[in-house]
Amino acid sequence: MSRAEGPRARLPAVLAAVLAALALLLSTAHPCAGHGFLVVDLGVAPSDGGLVVTVATDRHEFALALVRAGLLSAEEFPAPTDDQAFATLAARFAALAAQRLACSAEDGAELSPRCEAQIDGGVLRLVLRFPDARTGVRVRLGLHPGHAPPAVYRIRFADGEPRIAHEGDRVDLAAPAPADSTATVVGRYLTQGFLHVLPWGLDHLLFVLGLSLLGGRPRRLLGLVTGFTLAHALTLSLVATGVLPTAAHAWIIEALIAASLIAVAIEATCPRDAQGGGATMRSYALVVCFGLVHGCGFASALRELGLPKGELLAALVAFNLGIEAAQLALIAGAWLLIGWARERTWYRRGVVWPASAAIAGCGAYLLILRLA
Repeated sequence: MSRAEGPRARLPAVLAAVLAALALLLSTAHPCAGHGFLVVDLGVAPSDGGLVVTVATDRHEFALALVRAGLLSAEEFPAPTDDQAFATLAARFAALAAQRLACSAEDGAELSPRCEAQIDGGVLRLVLRFPDARTGVRVRLGLHPGHAPPAVYRIRFADGEPRIAHEGDRVDLAAPAPADSTATVVGRYLTQGFLHVLPWGLDHLLFVLGLSLLGGRPRRLLGLVTGFTLAHALTLSLVATGVLPTAAHAWIIEALIAASLIAVAIEATCPRDAQGGGATMRSYALVVCFGLVHGCGFASALRELGLPKGELLAALVAFNLGIEAAQLALIAGAWLLIGWARERTWYRRGVVWPASAAIAGCGAYLLILRLA
């Protein structure tokens, strides 16, 4: 058997490993699994000397919040299309929200707003009414404790410009904060870009690890990472600024991102070139094409956060840099962990093949979830 035929001969074993990993994932999947990047919208408006606060959150996520709080069992979790069941749970979540949104006046006195809840399509809307808000209203944002990644709150005041806050923050709703400085915007979007890959972006994280398996020698790995970076930076910028609309095809983007994990895993197990290097021209083409797709995925998260009108360029560049920092951290970590073994005879059999099987199994699992 030739050296090139070896990997092909082992293909049945790898496929068996992929199927076993997939079966394990499917058998242990929790019925409430499937968290994403959670953005909660808060609208603040004056009303007859008081204040009305409208909170909009995904109805699936509020049901998960009830599960985490021990107020709903997994067996009671509503089916995605059961509108009546979600409507019944809305009042239960309104009571929970009244407890978790710790409201106080400027002088520290506790406030108890009237809280109403209703289902509007796929969204739960909470309306909190503060009849007398002349002394100011401060709220601690705590609707989704324990959510991974932590919830981000997009607050819109009467001026229409959104402010970003995070789970656990205390904000003054009666007096909008001034617009964020450039330094604040850069820090926030740099952090969000990093966190969207590491640790919360499982699909992007696995693709980058797949690149480290595919890259071979450092120079070729650098070439692959550069191609991926340029490709996703292009579509991220175009989609986030509205030049390239993709909202109607979001499910296709997510499915293609899952498929990219399978593709990069298969490519990593293909025969190497005669010089023993990692990447071929086919590898570069694959990485660039899927980089364009991943950029659309990054952009969807960025558009959920919103881009500040006055600091659009700073936010866009910072988010991109955060993504790159996370990718470099991942690749550096993988290199430090196993890079020393790349020239060993057992490296492909002992590292590349099992790791590729695991990545492909995760990709297949995500693909099934996103097409279901």
